[in-house]
Amino acid sequence: MTLARLGTILLTTVATIVGLVSFLFIPLSLVTGHALNVVIEIVLLVLCVWYVARVMRGDRRDRIAAEAALP
Repeated sequence: MTLARLGTILLTTVATIVGLVSFLFIPLSLVTGHALNVVIEIVLLVLCVWYVARVMRGDRRDRIAAEAALP
């Protein structure tokens, strides 16, 4: 496993955790009336989902290419 692959796995894991925590804090911020926190949490959630989806698409593309190269 290369260092870049390991870094990608770690960053994707962190992005998933941050996205999940942001998603769980949205109702809490709504109930307590902190509108700015809701906006920040939604932005964090969108960024994390975008990053994880981008990495997953690239990984799937590479795996399909590797499978197509098999005899």
